[in-house]
Amino acid sequence: MKKSYIALIAAVGFIVAATLVFYILNTTWYNSEEEKVQVLHSEQVEEFSTVVALEGADVHIEQAPAYTVAVEKIDDGSEPEKVFWLRNDTLYVDKGARVYINCVALENIVSEKSYWMGVHRLSASRLNISMNGGKLYYSVGEMPSDSLADRTSVVDTLNVRLSGQAFFSLKRARIGMMNLRNAGNSNAELHAEIGKLDAMVVEQSKLWLPRQSTPNELKLQKDSSVRLEIFNN
Repeated sequence: MKKSYIALIAAVGFIVAATLVFYILNTTWYNSEEEKVQVLHSEQVEEFSTVVALEGADVHIEQAPAYTVAVEKIDDGSEPEKVFWLRNDTLYVDKGARVYINCVALENIVSEKSYWMGVHRLSASRLNISMNGGKLYYSVGEMPSDSLADRTSVVDTLNVRLSGQAFFSLKRARIGMMNLRNAGNSNAELHAEIGKLDAMVVEQSKLWLPRQSTPNELKLQKDSSVRLEIFNN
């Protein structure tokens, strides 16, 4: 009996000790993570008309008086992660650190399975958005900027093509004409003021359209696999 009792005490003691060590190590790691301050390393770049977010990229876009790119990094004196580059008039962003983009104007936005794209305010006469997977939220959230008195985006003609299970959300925007091609089990949520909407929705894709966002003119083509919902809020 004594040996069994001693073995039981030893086992309990081992479990308690292991738990205590794990707690101390985990608390130390958590506190060290909390102490890491994130800052933005910003630089001015040449003019571009297209932004391409590659697989896993975390990109935030805002209209501003100049073309700049800011990369989020830990405030430890090290150089920021190189996650973007310019080729011709196209800005490419790869996965890694979060990137904030300021631009005077923009013509094309491309998502190649991006982790996140946030367009916080961007007005244009014509804008093309092409998504092969990934998520894009238009006119939502806030940017680290003091220049946004009006967060409503105004676009005369907006062309959106979705595929590869992409997710596209449009809010706080006034769109004159919108052409939507929604395929590949993708999802489009339109919470905006739209004058005319020409939409083709196929291949098990979804279109969510609140009644207050119903366009003055609506042309819709869809197949039997499509889920279309018009709701009140």
